[in-house]
Amino acid sequence: MPKYTSLAKSGLNGDGLLQEGQTISQSETVTFSLNAQHITDGATVTGTISGSGITRADFTDDSDINSSMQVTFTMNNTGGDNYRGTVSLTPTVDTLTEGNETFTLTLNS
Repeated sequence: MPKYTSLAKSGLNGDGLLQEGQTISQSETVTFSLNAQHITDGATVTGTISGSGITRADFTDDSDINSSMQVTFTMNNTGGDNYRGTVSLTPTVDTLTEGNETFTLTLNS
């Protein structure tokens, strides 16, 4: 059974473990890294992006998110029984006055 050891980010005011309440500016790319053990090389782990008023249009075309608001981590062996997969998201720069928007990344079981 897979064991997820950490979900970290880079590009969000520095690097480190993911923490609730961090801010991303429009056009700032954030990369999420999922670390795991006891999983096969090349296995995929999906996650869902959710949030009030958040749609696919809130992210650039080159973001790693599909129209169903899902992301896919492809797990690659980093040595021994350690694996890592990454996805990157970039909020779209738009001309809408929306106030703060919040999204959550949830790993699917």
